[in-house]
Amino acid sequence: MIATAKQRKTVGQLLVARGLVTTEVLDAVLAQQKSEGKGERHKLLGELLIEQGLISEEQLLDALAEVYGVPY
Repeated sequence: MIATAKQRKTVGQLLVARGLVTTEVLDAVLAQQKSEGKGERHKLLGELLIEQGLISEEQLLDALAEVYGVPY
């Protein structure tokens, strides 16, 4: 069954649920994303988490696949 938008967790929520980041880290990176993105293209959450060494690209891809219900 494919999750609808209302049922689907966000990537950040899933990473927290998997214990890959804490809610505090997620909140800090989301705040950074918001403050750095004014007037230009903001970086995506996954980009920032990978750049900061908080998760691997593999972990992000696996989480995205689960969130969007696609095989990986």
